[in-house]
Amino acid sequence: MTAGVLQAATPPAEHGIARRVRDATVRAASRSLAVALGCGALAMAIVLVTLVQPGALHGVTQYDDGAYYGAAAQLSHGVLPYRDFTFVQPPGIAVLLTPVVWLTHGAGSSVGLGVARLLTALVTGLDAFLAAFVLRHRGKSASAIAGLGVAIYPAAFFADRTVLLEPYLVACLLGATALAFPKGRLGGPGRLALAGACFGLGGAIKAWAVLPLVCLAALALRRDGARGGLRRAVLPLIGGTAVGFGAICGPFFALAPGRFVHDVIITQLSRSAPQHLLANRLDVLTGLHGIAGIAPAGLAIPLGVAAVLLALAGWASLWPALLDVSATEERYFLLATATAVAAVLGAPDFYDHYGAFPAAFAALVAGCAASRARRLLARVAVAKGHPAPRLPIAAAALVFVLVAALVAGEIDFDVAATKGAGDPALAIDAAIPPGACAISDAPILLVSANRYLASRPGCPVVVDPEGTLLALSAGGPRPASATEVPGLAKIWHHWLAHTEFFVESGTDARRVPWTPGLSRWFAHQFIRLPDPGASVYVRRRYPKLAPLLSPRHWRAVVAARRAAALARH
Repeated sequence: MTAGVLQAATPPAEHGIARRVRDATVRAASRSLAVALGCGALAMAIVLVTLVQPGALHGVTQYDDGAYYGAAAQLSHGVLPYRDFTFVQPPGIAVLLTPVVWLTHGAGSSVGLGVARLLTALVTGLDAFLAAFVLRHRGKSASAIAGLGVAIYPAAFFADRTVLLEPYLVACLLGATALAFPKGRLGGPGRLALAGACFGLGGAIKAWAVLPLVCLAALALRRDGARGGLRRAVLPLIGGTAVGFGAICGPFFALAPGRFVHDVIITQLSRSAPQHLLANRLDVLTGLHGIAGIAPAGLAIPLGVAAVLLALAGWASLWPALLDVSATEERYFLLATATAVAAVLGAPDFYDHYGAFPAAFAALVAGCAASRARRLLARVAVAKGHPAPRLPIAAAALVFVLVAALVAGEIDFDVAATKGAGDPALAIDAAIPPGACAISDAPILLVSANRYLASRPGCPVVVDPEGTLLALSAGGPRPASATEVPGLAKIWHHWLAHTEFFVESGTDARRVPWTPGLSRWFAHQFIRLPDPGASVYVRRRYPKLAPLLSPRHWRAVVAARRAAALARH
C-alpha cells in the first residue's frame, strides 16, 4: 500500500519539475525571439524613415539599382543576361526582382522600383533579426548586441536605401550561419547541406559569399579531422552550395557559358578604379562615415578611438576562442570577419555600401564579446558579495544611451543625404511618350520615369553601360577615358542608331565614348529638348518632334511640375 502511494505520488512531482523546466525554456525562447524581432523592427524602421523623404522611394539615388531593376525587367520579357546583354554580377538579384516586376507591371517601373526598395527595407530588418537569432543561445545581451550592431550600423545606409546586393547577400550568409550552428555547435550533415544551399544562393547574388564558405569548411575540416570532416561536413556543405548556386545560375550558364564566365568572374577580378584611400575605407568600415556631425577633418580621433574599441572587443572574443578548441562558432565569426575586412580593404575597387558585408560578422563578434563581458561582471559581483546586478544595469543603460544617440545621428545623416536625391521623372515622362524607344547612360533615370521598356520591337537593350565598359576593358587596368575602351564607341553607335530618345545623366563622359566621330554623328542625328528639368535628346526625324519643341508645351510642363512639387511638400 505504501509503495503504491509512493509510486503514485512520485510522477506528479517529476511532472511538475519537467513542466517548470519546459515553461522556463519557452519563456527564454520567447524573450530571445522578442529581442530578435525588436532588432529587426528597428532596422526596418530606420530605412523606412529614409524612404518616406520626398523623392526617396521613387527618385534617383544610385546608379546600380537601375541596372539591377533593368535586368529583372528584361528578364521578365524573356531577354536574358549574358546571352542578350552584359551583366557583371551573378543573376540572383535579377531573378529575385523579377516577381516584383511582374506584380507591378500594370503600375509601371516607378512603382516597381518603390516596391523593390521596400523589399530591401524588409530584408534589412531580416538581417538584424537573423544576427540576433544566431546568438540567441548566448543570452539576451549577446543577441541584442549582435542584432543592434546590424540594425544601427551607420554605413548600412549606403546599402539599404535602395536595391543593392549587400542586404540580400548578408541575409543569405546569416541564414547559412543560423543553419550551420544550431545552439552554437556545428550541425550535422543535413543542416550543413542546408547551410550550403544558403551560401549558394548568396553566391548567386554576389561572389563574396565564397569567403565565409571557405572559412566554415576549413574550421569544420580542422575540428573533425581530414577524413571525418570531409565526409560529415565539407562534402555536405559543398554539395548544398552547388545545388543552391546551380539552381539560380545554372540555366544562364548553360545558355551562354563563355559570356557568363567573362562577365561574372573575369570582369569582377580585373575591375579597378583609382579611388578611396585606406583611410576612407576605414572611415566607412568603422561606421563613422554614416554619423551626422563628424566632419572629415575631425575623423582622426574618432577613428583612433573606434579602432581601439574594435581591437579590445575582438581581443575579448579572440583570446578565449583560441584557448577553447570547441569554440568553432566563435572562431568562424572571427575568421569570417577578418576575411571580409581584408577583402574590402584590399579590393581594387571600393564603394561605401561594401561595408555592410563585414559588418554583419563583426556584429556577431561584438555579441560574443558582450556575452563574455556580462559573465565576467556577474562573477565580479558575486565575488564581492553583492550579486545585485548594478554593473549589468549600468552597462545596459550605457548601451541604451549609445544606441539612442547612434539612431538619432544615423537618421539625421540619412535624411540629409536623401535630400540630395534627384527626381527627374516629371521631366522625362513629359518629354518621352509612353512606349517610345529610349536609352540612357544611367538606366535608373528611365526606370524612375516609367520609360524604361519600349512597346516596339528592336529597341536596344541597354541595362548596364558601366558594366559594359568594365567588361570590354577586362583583363587590364581601367582606361582613363571611355574613348580608350576598344569597341565601346561601336556599341554606343549601334544603340543610338536604333533609339528615338537619349537621356543624359550628366556623368555620361564616364560611360559614353564621345569620340570626335561619334560626337559629330550624334549632333547631326539628335536635338536636345528645351526642358530645364532633364537632358533629353530626341532624334531629328522623330515623327512627333514638332509638339516636343513647342514653347507652349514646355510652359505647361513646367507649371505641372511646380504644382506637383508643391503637392509633395
